Amino acid sequence: MQVSASFGDDVWDAKNFGQVMFAIRTRNGGVFLKVQKMFGDTSQIEDVPADAAWKRERNQGNVGQGVREQQRKNYIANRQLEEERTTLFKGAMGKFRKGDLQGALIDFENVVAMEPRKYIGDNFARYTDIYPYAQYNIACCYSAMNQLEAGLEALEGALSSGFDDFDKVRTDANLAALSNTEGFEQLIRKYDEPIINENAVRVLKNLFSFGRGQDED
Repeated sequence: MQVSASFGDDVWDAKNFGQVMFAIRTRNGGVFLKVQKMFGDTSQIEDVPADAAWKRERNQGNVGQGVREQQRKNYIANRQLEEERTTLFKGAMGKFRKGDLQGALIDFENVVAMEPRKYIGDNFARYTDIYPYAQYNIACCYSAMNQLEAGLEALEGALSSGFDDFDKVRTDANLAALSNTEGFEQLIRKYDEPIINENAVRVLKNLFSFGRGQDED
């Protein structure tokens, strides 16, 4: 698989999701994609076959050896995925600090792409802990690269998935370019609404002050 480079006529090998997303979001003009024809083979994206023994066992309401073995495999796979994402995230942070914005961005995008499908945490969270931070750092990368539209999109992804350090968002030097855009403060207000609505307070003041001047006379 291949994809257009960010600029010019060069074409990159599409090694991973992060690189593809970086190319698409930072390129001006049309994007060239070359994909491998699979001739109907969807095995790489399919789940375990529905007739697997452990699924038959589970569907019958039994928790036998097959179900327990599958649970064990799922647990191990999830732990391995979590460790891989954490390592990738730390590596991306190191690249960002060294000024390798492109390398950091690709790694952060891959962290996002590795988010488990239909995730529900022990506290009923819909996103893993690392996901909003990866999105936030993607926004920082795009801001530093002056890719403002992509930066705002990533920042909304961070806020909508639970990133709630709004003081940091407003003061982070890494978001300086984004903070000067028209939609920046509007986006933050969408998720950082005050507990007391100022318009409602104003209406209440007018309501209770009605006729006060006449009574005083």
